[in-house]
Amino acid sequence: MLDVLPTRRRWLFATVMLVASMLTATALAQQVIPTLDVGPVTELEIEQRSNLTRLSKGKTPSPEEVIAELRNEKRWIREAEKFGLEIPNSEVDEVYAKIASRIRLTAEQLTQQLARSRVDVNTFKHRIRAHIAWQKYQQYQRWRRQDPPLRQDPPLRDRNSG
Repeated sequence: MLDVLPTRRRWLFATVMLVASMLTATALAQQVIPTLDVGPVTELEIEQRSNLTRLSKGKTPSPEEVIAELRNEKRWIREAEKFGLEIPNSEVDEVYAKIASRIRLTAEQLTQQLARSRVDVNTFKHRIRAHIAWQKYQQYQRWRRQDPPLRQDPPLRDRNSG
C-alpha cells in the first residue's frame, strides 16, 4: 500500500505538468502582436506562416520578415474591401485547386501534404486570398485612372420650354 501512494503522486504530478504545458502552449499561440493599422498578428499566424515559407522557399524566415509579410497581406485585403472588392471562398478554392494541379496533386492531397508539414490549409488560403485581393485592387486602380467615373450631365431642357 505504501508503494502505491508515491506512484499515484508521480502520475498526478505528471498529469498536472502535462495539462499546464498544454495551457501554456495554447496561451502562447494566442498572444497577439499589435500592429499599427492592419489589425493584430498572433503568434500562431507567425508560426504557421513561417512553416509555410520554409516549405515553399526552403528557408526559415525571421519573425520580422513573417510579420511584415502578414501585415502587407492584411493591408491588401483591407484595401480591396474598402472598394467593395470581395474575394469569395469559391474563388480561393478554385485557385487552390489550380495550384495543386500544377504540382500534379489533387486539392485533398495538397491539404494532406501541408498538414504533414505542419501548415494549416487556412494559412495558405489566406495568402491566396491576399494575392487575389491585391491583383483585383490594382486592376481597379488602373481602371479608375484610365476611365474616370462619368459625371452626370446636367438635365436636358425640355424642348417645349423656352
